[in-house]
Parts: sequence; structure tokens; C-alpha cells
Amino acid sequence: MSFIEKKDNSWRAKISWYDANRKRHTKSKQGFETKRLAQQWANEMEVTKATLKRIKHVSDTIELIPDNDDYNTIILDKDHPGRILGKKIQMIRYGSR
Repeated sequence: MSFIEKKDNSWRAKISWYDANRKRHTKSKQGFETKRLAQQWANEMEVTKATLKRIKHVSDTIELIPDNDDYNTIILDKDHPGRILGKKIQMIRYGSR
């Protein structure tokens, strides 16, 4: 999730995320000339933390199950929110396998 604020004569962007162990991390950067540049940086940082996952609803929680076995399942609930950054609609493979 991102947070953008005006700080004196420049803009500051801050993102936060939870890892697979539910530990919260934050990253921020300031000195952007415009709000748009701050938002663009925040969006790029959030995408670097994103991976393709399958969604599974389990009672009051949501499990995000990664397609890549190198990543752990993330469990979201009201105390540990998340955000969907996109949706895979088609995969095209080029070349022969």
C-alpha cells in the first residue's frame, strides 16, 4: 500500500507490505517535484514486490498462493490487508518446447 504526502516544497512517497511471515516492511523516498512522480515511484516499488498468485477464500481470510515455488503463501485478513495490482488474463508462449 502506498501513501503520498506533500512535505514543504516537495512530495514524499511511502510504501508498506507484509512478508510471508507477516512482518511489516516500509520503504520511503522524498524530494519529488510533483505528486505524480511520487505516485509513479510508489507504483514501481509495489510492482517489484508483486508476484503472480492464485486466490483462495478460507472463512474470513484470503490465501494468496504463488505459482512460483520459491515464494511462500501469504494470508490476508482485516489486520493484514493487501492489494490486487493486476489480473492475468492470458499467457502466450513463443517458440517450441
